[in-house]
Amino acid sequence: MLNSGFRVLLTISRGKEGRAIPTLAITLGPKLTAEEAQAIYEQGPEAVVFALLQMAKMLAEQQRKPGDSPSTPSGMKPVYHKDTTPRRRKKPGRKKGHKGSRRPTPPVIPQRVVLRLERCPVCQGQVTPCQQTRTRIVEDIPENINPVVTQYTIHRDLRRHQDEVFTFLDHPEVPYDNNTAERGLRPAVIIRKNSYANRSEKGADMQAVLMSIFRTLKQRGHDPLTTIVSALRTYLVTGELPPLPEKVAANG
Repeated sequence: MLNSGFRVLLTISRGKEGRAIPTLAITLGPKLTAEEAQAIYEQGPEAVVFALLQMAKMLAEQQRKPGDSPSTPSGMKPVYHKDTTPRRRKKPGRKKGHKGSRRPTPPVIPQRVVLRLERCPVCQGQVTPCQQTRTRIVEDIPENINPVVTQYTIHRDLRRHQDEVFTFLDHPEVPYDNNTAERGLRPAVIIRKNSYANRSEKGADMQAVLMSIFRTLKQRGHDPLTTIVSALRTYLVTGELPPLPEKVAANG
């Protein structure tokens, strides 16, 4: 931007003598008005070119950085006025076309450790084991200079379900918490508390089976007690238990 202007005298040549006759005294800069610009235009193309060149010169002087002269030493230029030049960084590894190198695998590995992830680091839930593994060899060199070579076998349990952990990010209708399952277990916990817990392992297994059937029937829209009584009557007549009823369709 032109912060300040300067006053110029625009002249034109008339007659055979080529005498310069002053015609205008206008201040070029940010305060130039439309009337003054029109007056410059009426003087002809020479006046317009002269005014534009003067304003371009003013703009170039204001945009010039301190110490931007070619003779100014680099140490005298402010750091924030110096041009940023990218640093040349050597690429890691060998040059293209050359064979890479690595340390050979130790011929003897006296110690082997198997690592398995027991719980998910995100939701703290139990991880389903899988068969995929990868190995990493770490050589520890103690003070006696006898290297201790260890091969770690890492099970990739979490990798099988890494896409399901963040399903709620892609599908807004999927909850990000486990509250539905927790609320489903709450009635069984209350019954166990009111009955002073299970008196035997067999009773605990029986309660687990009954609560699973009750909650499944309830989520499918059936009355658990009525459905179980009907299933027992069918069993007494036919000798076979009927399958679980289908889910009741919602009205509307």
